[in-house]
Amino acid sequence: MEKQLSPVERSRNVPQLRFPNHKDDWNKVVLGNITTKISDGIHSTPKYDINGDYYFVNGNNLVEGVISINENTKKVTSEEFKKHKRPLSKNSILLSINGTIGNLALYNNENVVLGKSACYINLKNHLPITFYYYILQTPKIKKYFLSELTGSTIKNLSLRTIKETKLIIPAIIEQQKIASFLTDVDDKITKLIKKKELLEHYKKGVMQKIFNQELRFKDDNGIEFPEWEEKQIKNIAKVVGGGTPATTDEEYWNGKINWFTPTEIKFNSVSESNRKITELGLKKSSATLLPKGTVLLTTRATIGEVAMASEKCTTNQGFQSLVVNKRNSNLFVFNLIKVHRNQLYKRANGSTFKEISKKEIEKIKVLVPVLSEQAKIANFLSDIDLKIEALNTKIESSKAFKKGLLQQMFV
Repeated sequence: MEKQLSPVERSRNVPQLRFPNHKDDWNKVVLGNITTKISDGIHSTPKYDINGDYYFVNGNNLVEGVISINENTKKVTSEEFKKHKRPLSKNSILLSINGTIGNLALYNNENVVLGKSACYINLKNHLPITFYYYILQTPKIKKYFLSELTGSTIKNLSLRTIKETKLIIPAIIEQQKIASFLTDVDDKITKLIKKKELLEHYKKGVMQKIFNQELRFKDDNGIEFPEWEEKQIKNIAKVVGGGTPATTDEEYWNGKINWFTPTEIKFNSVSESNRKITELGLKKSSATLLPKGTVLLTTRATIGEVAMASEKCTTNQGFQSLVVNKRNSNLFVFNLIKVHRNQLYKRANGSTFKEISKKEIEKIKVLVPVLSEQAKIANFLSDIDLKIEALNTKIESSKAFKKGLLQQMFV
């Protein structure tokens, strides 16, 4: 590719990045004029049947370019499909237009009935569908869609807005080259995601074997470790709750102490919180300063999300965190809690939202090996985590690369 950055070219309808030997200006078109039909799915609830052969899908089923089907996706019979059938084909792009806005998928002959939050865009047969799949992902088009939303509680993108969408496009041969290039980028991202999913599945399986003691480690001399002992959580860690300083007192906030909420516990390790408190804020709340390596455990509403504190921190009252004693390994206990999430759920109480108390956590009984075997297990699982994280970094980097291409390869 070569950059088109001359002053003259900046004033024309050409992108920053182009394939060699393509010099012509791009042309303006209206999406409705290059399609055979733009419409949405049914505005009623079909008759579900768990034995049906067709899936009822909406906008939230459109994920990363495909129709995502899972165990919660409702099924319908062939009779319902015939009643609500839409004219989908290999030239159909699906777009989420209600609630979740802008998710896209290419229709691939799936057995589906569309709901009202899924729009279908049927392109004219001679057009390369993947080019238009990518142009609808560009920042310019996304910004236009968001500016045209209606509704207060639940946002909606109208069919009229979609039909009136203005696109700037090159000749067919350049469309095909762009589509092919970006498809290769997407294929690489998909392979990385699949590789990560397989490694996560492997880790889940091997963890079950380790904690069921189907898989045992030996010491550095090849000698078997002693049998695991049953202990209560209170014998391997101190359970510490969190707290929130008064939100109206500015003296308590914008300090240097990380203060975590359950919504920030999304990865194995957390280092930076969205809000920080001061020393005075810590003193004036029920929160406790937790040491590096503390197992942060969410225990209110969202139960069982786990992370390791990568530095000193504190939490709000949605946590009962584990400060592991010196006779046990932080990393081992971190993985131990993941395996025993079901015990947390069983012991949780509450009607409006579930919560598990400090006392209930302390009473949980688990089988624990000696510290030296804990270290072997922790290091083994940590190595897998590092590989998963490395893949995740590659995925995010590839997605950022694609995002940059979408900005520079389109007008």
